[in-house]
Amino acid sequence: MSDLPAVLQAEPDWVGDRALLGGEYPHVGNTRNAALYRLGQRVLAVVPFADSTDDGESSLESIRLQERYFRTAGVPGGSVIFIDRVLEQDRAARQNYRTVPDPQLLTGFALVTRSVLGRAFSAVYVGLSAPRVPTRVFSSLDQAMVWLNERNRANSTSE
Repeated sequence: MSDLPAVLQAEPDWVGDRALLGGEYPHVGNTRNAALYRLGQRVLAVVPFADSTDDGESSLESIRLQERYFRTAGVPGGSVIFIDRVLEQDRAARQNYRTVPDPQLLTGFALVTRSVLGRAFSAVYVGLSAPRVPTRVFSSLDQAMVWLNERNRANSTSE
């Protein structure tokens, strides 16, 4: 559960989230702008609330919740982030995602966007300055899951 005060915890769009994820998955917690779901022991889904914004504080909340989940699980893992619902992301958020995540806990970030513009912006973000944690852009959850599962398997054999 989130450490945020109840007033900051928006309610996830359960129906919309199930449709986006292609099914019902255990809810892990919320940040001020997203709900997190467990897609597997080593994969989380970060589903932003509709028309959300992402800033330095919300990005740190998201990173810390993901790290806490994998630390508690006792195994590193990766996250699928559905970016199409985010209307705006500031420079501090982008900097945090690039530099703060612990690569010992997070094996990869799979950014999923169905829009051509979203893929273009994301590719520029990933290409300009490589994040500490491997990050790739995908047009579907299925593609993202294949990549994250490969990253997780590779991480298991290197331990």
